Amino acid sequence: MESTTNVFYDFTDDQGAGDALNKMNDFRMDKCFCDVVLSTEDGEEFNAHRLVLASVSAYFRAMFLTDMKESHETNITIRGVDSSALKSLIDFAYTSSLRITFSNVHSLLSAASLLQFLTVENACYDFLRNSINVDNSLEIWNLADFHGCTELQDLVENFIRANFVAILKLDDFHSLSLKQMVRLFGHDKLNVPCESVVLFGALDWIKHDLDNRLAHVEKLLEHVRFPLMTRKFLMDTATREELIMNSATCRQFVLEAIDYHLIPERRTKNRPPRAVPRERLSRLLYVVGGEENRKVLNNAEYFDFNEKKWRTIAPMIIPRKYAGCALLDGQLYAVGGVNKEYADLVTVESYNPCVGQWNSVASLNKCKGALAVAVLEGWLYAAGGSHNGSALKSVERYDPIKNEWTQVANMRLPRSNFGMASLQGRLFACGGYCGISEIEHVECYDPMTNKWSDMSSMNKSRQNHAVVTFGDRIYVIGGSNSVGILDSIEKYNPDLNLWLIIRNTMDPRSGAAAAVVLGGEEGAQELFIIGGHDQHHRDTKSVKKLNLKFADYSSGSAPCMNHPRVYAAVACA
Repeated sequence: MESTTNVFYDFTDDQGAGDALNKMNDFRMDKCFCDVVLSTEDGEEFNAHRLVLASVSAYFRAMFLTDMKESHETNITIRGVDSSALKSLIDFAYTSSLRITFSNVHSLLSAASLLQFLTVENACYDFLRNSINVDNSLEIWNLADFHGCTELQDLVENFIRANFVAILKLDDFHSLSLKQMVRLFGHDKLNVPCESVVLFGALDWIKHDLDNRLAHVEKLLEHVRFPLMTRKFLMDTATREELIMNSATCRQFVLEAIDYHLIPERRTKNRPPRAVPRERLSRLLYVVGGEENRKVLNNAEYFDFNEKKWRTIAPMIIPRKYAGCALLDGQLYAVGGVNKEYADLVTVESYNPCVGQWNSVASLNKCKGALAVAVLEGWLYAAGGSHNGSALKSVERYDPIKNEWTQVANMRLPRSNFGMASLQGRLFACGGYCGISEIEHVECYDPMTNKWSDMSSMNKSRQNHAVVTFGDRIYVIGGSNSVGILDSIEKYNPDLNLWLIIRNTMDPRSGAAAAVVLGGEEGAQELFIIGGHDQHHRDTKSVKKLNLKFADYSSGSAPCMNHPRVYAAVACA
């Protein structure tokens, strides 16, 4: 007969522990075997079992297992805890479940923190992290600060900075402390379309409680970056604000900014701390004009990075392709270009996003046609262009206050259909058509000396390419030459004066526009390549993305424009 001595069967009741806890909860409801009564300061009482409370809470474990006087008492008053929150925690001890809402999370978090229900405390933080929006962000910020949760505090503060314009409209904004205001205003990543928004926010907060906050005006305005404001705003608005002009310190902030604007050429060497630009998030990408099926366009559209949609704006006064486009002092400028009726254009128009219409401004003096533009140190520069098939070498800059163009030193080579970018206080003119052929030549302009200098040439000659600046590098994208339409992207290192062709998966494109987009999903830093035509000369409305954040140059797609466009102009706000 076979021995059964070593035969065994391991049995586990997977539901046993839960069933036991459920039965203890039934006993609690029937006040059976309960050995403690917890009460709150408002008189509410709750029966419970010490064993269950000690198993889920380090607070009760210490209370019942040490020589604290409560360890011998059957009636214990829990002070500083809301009765509904205590009831929820006791229920959780027996059922392992509870409902967190925005109306109870504050009291629940306070009780869980005090009574050391760690899982509930963490669940409250998870709920708040996943619930952040514009309307409740300031309340959550205060909650995180009150409970000392630095992780949540940093998260919601990042959200508030990124959505600061919307936050300004909340009533709760006026309830922020001086410490919180300084923390926001002093941060490089406060996301505002222009620095005047920061000033208006500061003044609004002070005037909301003027008697108590007037003493803080200097402390707060110290963090407003006045040199980043336009000269017109400083003259017309800042100098007329009594809160500013009644303070000698604040007056000096404005005078420092005005002095900063008087001689832009000195800025790179004598930049005051308040002139350091904030790190902005891209909000809108404007695309204007261009050509579709050989028809020159006057329509314009923009991509809203919040809504992930393209929307149209008012059409330009004059259709134009090969135009230059830039944002300066909150205005969108369309400069020069070409159309069939007027040929090479000298006209310039500006779009005011607040009004929603285009207006003509001063025309160019000598630049015209297929020129290039860039903003440098508060000036809008236009260079080169075309005139009856010839390339131009003239350069001029625009003063928006005087509404006039002033000529500066000519480029060394004439060029049209090229790109220009600003970097490290200088302008770089890259490639283009010199009147005979496409060129790889690059030259740079130093406003301090008013001279152009030859730089290292690109690896490939090209025209109708796009040029952008990202970080301390210049990128040149696509274009065409005598060989055909190009798919190459070149990157310029100013420290080495060297161009490198970077590996990428871009399809050949000529006549495309490009812009660098900052602060999208997960802090994206992407190069948007917009429209143009391919190697089959087909106009496209597609938008390609190239990742620049980690220099891996992986590609993707963004929503297509409303219209196919080639030779369009772009600017990013």
